[in-house]
Amino acid sequence: MQLGDLHKEHIDDNGKDDLSNCIPSCKSCNSSKWKFDFEDWYKKQKFFTEERYNKIIKWLKEDYIM
Repeated sequence: MQLGDLHKEHIDDNGKDDLSNCIPSCKSCNSSKWKFDFEDWYKKQKFFTEERYNKIIKWLKEDYIM
């Protein structure tokens, strides 16, 4: 991975444009998620695990605030 390979992905496409609604993602994931609901989209991915999902949810609810 090179600097610039990550993109800001909005969890809610119509939501805020700040860290409370964003996670880093690769270009492919950023493009494929598009207007799909994050949870529905993410749980269908080959790389999905509950552990990863829980880390993302923790980021959205707690970590970005620090």
